[in-house]
Amino acid sequence: MKLKRNPSTEDSIKKKQKLNTEDSIDYTKSLTSEDAETIESGFEELDNADNPQAIKKKVPKTDKQNKSPKKFKEKTNIKNDDKPTEKPNWKEFKKEKQELRLKRKTQKCPFYEAVVKAKKIWEHVRRDDCPKEKKETLLKDLFKYSKPHLQTMVYSHDTARIVQWMLKLGTPELRSQVINELIKHVPKMILSKYACLCVKNMLKRGDAEQRKIIINSLKGKVYTYTLHTNSAKIMDLIYTTYATPDQQNAMMHELYGASSILCDSPNVLSFTDVLKNSPNTKDIILAKTKDHIRKFVLKQKTSMQTTLVHNLIYEYVLYKNGQECDELFTSLKEFPIELFYTSKSGCHLAMYIIWSANSKEKKSILKQIKTTAATLDLATSEYGYLILLTLFDSVDDTVLVKKTIIPEILKHLEAIATNEHGRKVILSLVAWRDSSYFHPRDIDLMKKGESLKDCKKDDNVRVKELLDAISDGFLQHILNNPKFWLSSGTMAMVLLGILKSCNGICDFTLVETLQ
Repeated sequence: MKLKRNPSTEDSIKKKQKLNTEDSIDYTKSLTSEDAETIESGFEELDNADNPQAIKKKVPKTDKQNKSPKKFKEKTNIKNDDKPTEKPNWKEFKKEKQELRLKRKTQKCPFYEAVVKAKKIWEHVRRDDCPKEKKETLLKDLFKYSKPHLQTMVYSHDTARIVQWMLKLGTPELRSQVINELIKHVPKMILSKYACLCVKNMLKRGDAEQRKIIINSLKGKVYTYTLHTNSAKIMDLIYTTYATPDQQNAMMHELYGASSILCDSPNVLSFTDVLKNSPNTKDIILAKTKDHIRKFVLKQKTSMQTTLVHNLIYEYVLYKNGQECDELFTSLKEFPIELFYTSKSGCHLAMYIIWSANSKEKKSILKQIKTTAATLDLATSEYGYLILLTLFDSVDDTVLVKKTIIPEILKHLEAIATNEHGRKVILSLVAWRDSSYFHPRDIDLMKKGESLKDCKKDDNVRVKELLDAISDGFLQHILNNPKFWLSSGTMAMVLLGILKSCNGICDFTLVETLQ
């Protein structure tokens, strides 16, 4: 049986429910976040009103304190499961490295085992306490292991040393075998940094026929090899030491650019003769020679220390008689003077450079000689003394000569006086161009620069100023060491030249001492 609802009662129940819901309304939803924070803080203050110490401890948070650093956040995310790395086993690590290195060497060098055996034998051979008979046996074994690979071994530093020791310590038969194995590869070897040293030993230890084959194998490439850094010194050694006169002429003809033109005239000796014998191709040869000289000068120290290049430039200057060579001399003045006194033609070329130099350039040359302390080397060199004689004849600033060269001569006076070439330096100061002390050839050579040198001071004035600068030093040394100056006939001749010309405070005392 259904009960009927009274509408009045339903309405009253709904009204009561509405009244009850009003008490549970959340008013904070209508507030902003800032208002909510202020209300919450207010409630906290009311709760802590009974506990004043809690209020004191409460410190408001600043923006800096609220922002936690990134590093700290990253550290908090580190997992605790990570374990520390274990220490590696260094013995195994090194062993693996050695095995890897060995594997790479064997892949790079297919005859690596033969090289290792050769090195072990070489270590015994090169010892001084190795008996002679045993050494010969070991050298035969060494050649046996290295014979198939000699042409490759010469290009490496360690194995090239083995080849050089075989040439140095081996018997004549063994040396001949080594040279015959390598002689075909000389044109390639001479360009290598280490193989060119083997070529040097082959020239030294080989016989005349083998040297001839080596030199002929370089025919047609003399200019290229003289320009190259590694082969330039070997080519100079061949020219000055091992080449015959005909071979020397052929080498110079290639530098002139006239080897193909003058192949049938091996007896031509100079650049001037070359041009006389080929009037139709004169302009071509001159152009090629000038171009070769320009490239040698640009190469600087590599080629400029060789006698081949000194001869080439000097013969070109002689043909031109020093005229129209200003550009060449300007470029050569930048080089140190020590590069030129290693050869006769180089010293003659240096004389032309000094004659053509102005006063400022001569000053720089003198300062360079002083800084490098080259006075003693120049004075005692076979041809270097000519450079000092040219400076004495060409430099007007005698005060600078007194400061740079004269003190060095006085310091090493005994060493210079006992040297055959050094005595000419002393006599040039005290007996200038005196035919009783100098050969006419030397006097004529010095007179060549009269038309070229740039000097304003008279020769007699310059000679007197240099003599006054040196007199006291010479006379004082003779006074202190009379036995030295009377020790031989040549020294007595120099002493006579000094006493004839020098005047100083020691004159009277010196005469009494010698009497």
